[in-house]
Amino acid sequence: MRKKKLALLLTFIGLLFIFMAAIITYRQFQQFKQLPCNFPSNFEIGSIPVAGISPGKAQQRLKETYEMPVILQIGQSIIQVSTENAGISFAWEDMFQPALKICLENHDFSFFWDYLWHHEVVEFPQINVLVDFDRAKLSNFIDQELEPRYQSPATPAYPLLGTTQYATGAAGTSLNTEGLIDKIYAAFQSPDKRQIIVETQPLPAEPPSLEQIEYLLKANIREFEFPGIVEIYMQDLGNQHTSQLALLNGEGVEPGIAYTAASTMKIPIMVSTLWREDLPLDENVSGWLNYMIVLSENAPADRLMERIDPISGPLIVTSDMQALGMKDSFISGFFYLGAPLLSLNTTSANSRADINTNPDMYNQTTAADIGGLLAGIYECAEKGQGILVQKSEGKITSEKCQLMIDILARNKIGALVEAGLPEGTRIAHKHGWSEEDDGLLHTVSDAVIAFGPEKDFVFTIFVYSPQQLLFEDANYLIARLAQTAFNGLNPDHQIAWRFTR
Repeated sequence: MRKKKLALLLTFIGLLFIFMAAIITYRQFQQFKQLPCNFPSNFEIGSIPVAGISPGKAQQRLKETYEMPVILQIGQSIIQVSTENAGISFAWEDMFQPALKICLENHDFSFFWDYLWHHEVVEFPQINVLVDFDRAKLSNFIDQELEPRYQSPATPAYPLLGTTQYATGAAGTSLNTEGLIDKIYAAFQSPDKRQIIVETQPLPAEPPSLEQIEYLLKANIREFEFPGIVEIYMQDLGNQHTSQLALLNGEGVEPGIAYTAASTMKIPIMVSTLWREDLPLDENVSGWLNYMIVLSENAPADRLMERIDPISGPLIVTSDMQALGMKDSFISGFFYLGAPLLSLNTTSANSRADINTNPDMYNQTTAADIGGLLAGIYECAEKGQGILVQKSEGKITSEKCQLMIDILARNKIGALVEAGLPEGTRIAHKHGWSEEDDGLLHTVSDAVIAFGPEKDFVFTIFVYSPQQLLFEDANYLIARLAQTAFNGLNPDHQIAWRFTR
């Protein structure tokens, strides 16, 4: 009897323990279900520690970090670039969806046993930061917002009317935006390296443009009140940009006017000679070239053309000029008095109906023709290339072209373009003037390569008056205009006009 009672008691106690264990387990399970689903220890997302916090809180922490503006330091200014400005968006929902799904599933009873034994209940996969990037939007922000605000272009110098000089322009600032898009994109993907230094660079003031130089040249011609034609051809030998202008009684006319070439024709004669002569030059040829250019004598010019061909030397020089693109230039006879006219030449320049300078039938040219030839000589001397080398099939070499410049540089008259340029400036030039059929001077010219401290340039000028042209007037005007061109192309070495009319 006692054994039965003991068995019943033990059974009851066992059931009671089982019941109590079940109650305790149930309560533990309920507590387990109420526990947050947190990331395990040492867990990171995008270098941000999220151990011990839920995916929801982790998402908020990452948003607060990665959606903070990126800082740009431009000089002393601090600029904040927002995700909206940068075209940056983060796919937070997609990033955390797998983690949230695991958290929903981890409250099943199957995870309860691990919880009771203090094991890691959930194993989360690695989570990467997902970012979308609109490159065009960020590029537009840099172009529209940053550059206009922190970049200022340099302004060019401008003409000072009544002078031969130019006022200095203002310096500017350049913003170095090379690679900035990629730097900003990388910064938005970093939790801590979110400041970028954007470098600025000073921009020097720009020199006057050729248009501004033209403007002051025209203003000085009008101020002089010259009663006739002034035509100028100018070429910046650094970039080969050219400028042409022509004024008749102060009013603009189409350039490309035919003039008596006079002694400027001796430049093509020199070119044709060296086209056919080998270096070192024959002593006679060398002497004739120097007398022709430096002393501007006519007889040596005839000797050189006779050496090319005793009868048709001038026509061969003309043919050479035509081959070199000088379509409005020719020489149709020798220089000696009474020389026969070997051909009649009609050009677009001497057949113009609007302007007629009564150019000599023996030799004619235009400012652009003779200026272009000088530019060709310069290119040949400096680079060993260009039209002279091409058309002569290599017979005109860099050494020959340098010789031409050296000979032209020995021509020193202390007047015309020389008088307007700073003392010591190297110029290679040939001037020209002569009495015409009426015994009066009507045309004065100077064709120049000027070697400036900043820019080398070609400056060719023709001054024509239907009445008698006084050399003093032509000399003053040409010198002043040459100085105007020099100051414009060499603005850091300007000189002031020091002559009185």
